[in-house]
This record gives sequence, structure tokens and C-alpha cells, in this order.
Amino acid sequence: KNINISFNQLVTMSGKILFSECDGNLRNVLLKKKNLSKSSIKKYDVVFNEIYELSNYTPSQLLIQARKEENPNIKEYVSELDDRTISEVQIKYYEFLSDKDYSENTKKLKISLYRNFLKEYGIEKPKTITFKSVPLVNEELSVEDVFKALNLSNSLKDKAIISFVFSSGISLSNLINLSVSDLIKSSEIYFDENEDYTIHNLLNKNPWDIIPIWKINANCFFNTPEATFYIFEYLKSRKEINADDALFKSQRGNYLNLVSITNMFFKLNKKLGNESNNQNNYGKFRYNNLKTLFQKICDENNVNVEDITKSEYEKLIPYLTLNSINKVKFLEQQFQEKNNEIEELKKEIKKLKSKK
Repeated sequence: KNINISFNQLVTMSGKILFSECDGNLRNVLLKKKNLSKSSIKKYDVVFNEIYELSNYTPSQLLIQARKEENPNIKEYVSELDDRTISEVQIKYYEFLSDKDYSENTKKLKISLYRNFLKEYGIEKPKTITFKSVPLVNEELSVEDVFKALNLSNSLKDKAIISFVFSSGISLSNLINLSVSDLIKSSEIYFDENEDYTIHNLLNKNPWDIIPIWKINANCFFNTPEATFYIFEYLKSRKEINADDALFKSQRGNYLNLVSITNMFFKLNKKLGNESNNQNNYGKFRYNNLKTLFQKICDENNVNVEDITKSEYEKLIPYLTLNSINKVKFLEQQFQEKNNEIEELKKEIKKLKSKK
């Protein structure tokens, strides 16, 4: 549908049009998305204001034009995709963004919001235009870098995320969708018989005894007791905890998103003194580099990440534990457990001998 209201009535104090409120087609797309924050909605408004200023097309008008040009029964049909209005708009927007001092990720995100809007309405999208990327220097991350970041962080949530990602290799998409309930399920083997599976009961346990077994789809992964400790400390700092809550909450209490994680790493890089450049908003301390470091440690110890068992993972724990004191704690505990097993075996042997 076209917009039947005067644009003069839709302009805010900043001179921008709230397309997210007044454009029915864009609003329908936003309503379909779950847990969409105000900042995410604002991004759509910014993108389509920039496109409107460049092309004089509102989101709905773009759809009307795109459908007209895709329909071979209409005389105005344009046969080649490259000649269509939506392609011209994308090129104009690409050139506009190229002149801006945005990070490469920001430019990609802005273009993708435009393209995803077209996709939602089944419009054949223009060919993708990629921005030139500037290779980052000193990309490789070391365990010392991660330990330093952990110490410099004042946030329990950040400490929990850093140690968890580093020791588990979890993907970003899985991380931001984890709930408190997922943590409870991953730790079920540590509950006593007839004990209720609640977060309250779980947090009363010793985190240094717990290596959760996370199962997402067909994937199985683990995290160190050190990461469990930081996760417990973070959860204990929250006022209320429900099973359906996000395991790692945003400042507004919602599930995290890509922007939340990017901001977290951006702040950590500033503390670490990692230089950024015009094409990237953060230095070498990045999510993917944490995952790469986890993979490297697995490879060095001949462990297949795709098919890892708990016994194999336990061998990796000393290499995936950041604080040397925590490392000693774990090794002492392992030593004590082995001693207990030996003592039990001795008792069994003694019993067998006495029966002869």
C-alpha cells in the first residue's frame, strides 16, 4: 500500500521520517521479527531515510516499482535485472556508503537491510556488491591476550562470555540464543537423585565440579569449570533468574544480538590498546579469533572439534583454563579424584583377597 499521509506530518525533530511506523510494508516486516530492539528498528529508519533522500522512493514505493518491473504483462516491464529501479537504488546506496567513514561491517549491514526487505516480499534481488576489505594486522590471538582481556574486564557478564567462548568454541548464533534452561539441561548429570532441576539448586553447587554438556541440534560441546564459575558468578549478580530468560542478557534484559557482541569487543579492544582502522571498528580481539584459538588448541592436542568426547575435552582443560590458580585447582581436583579411584580399587582388591 502507498502512504496516504503527508510526509510533513511524519518528520521528527531530527528531520527524519519514521518509516517503521508509517510505511505499512516495512512495518509488516518488522512485526515478523522476534525480540527486535528499538535500536534495531532505528537502523531500518536510518537506512530507508538515506535511500529516500537518494532516490525519492519510500519502502512501499520501491515495492510497487519492483513488482511493476518484474511483471511481463505490463508494458513498462524491464527485462534485465541490472536495469531495474531496485538495482539503480542499490548502486546509488553503495556509492553513498563508500564515501562514508563507516566500518566494513556497518556498510554490509546497511545494504543487507535493504536487500532483506526486498527478499521478504519475494522480489528478485539485485546482484550483491561487495565492499573492499582492508586486511587486519596482528590478527592472531594468543592465550595471553585472552587472559589479559579477562583481567581488564570489569563486567561479570563479559568475563563469563570470554571464558565460555574461548573454552567451548561455540558459534555466535548459538551463543546469543542460549537460555538459562539450556544451562540447566547441560548440567543435569550434576543434580542429585530426586532433586528439582532448577537454576537455584544448580547455582548452589560447586562450579569447579561442573563441565556442562551442551547439545544444540547435532552438535555437542563443553566448557571449562573456570567458565562455569564465571557464568555462575554472573547469574548470581542478576536480581531475578527464570528458566526462559536469556543466559546472557542485553542491557535492556533481552537476548543479545550481533551489535551487543560487537560493542563488547570494541570496548575490550580499547582497554587492550588494540588499534582499529577506518574499515573496522575493533582490533584483533574478535569473536572469530577466540573461536580460531580454541580450534588451534584442539588441533595441537589432536582433538577433533566436530566429534569431541567428554574424556577428550577433559585433557584440554589445562590448556583452556586462563588463570594459573584455576588451572592448579582443576589439576589438584583431578589428582584427588584419581586418588579416590585408586583407593576404591585397593578396597575391592582387598575384599577379593579375603574371599580366597
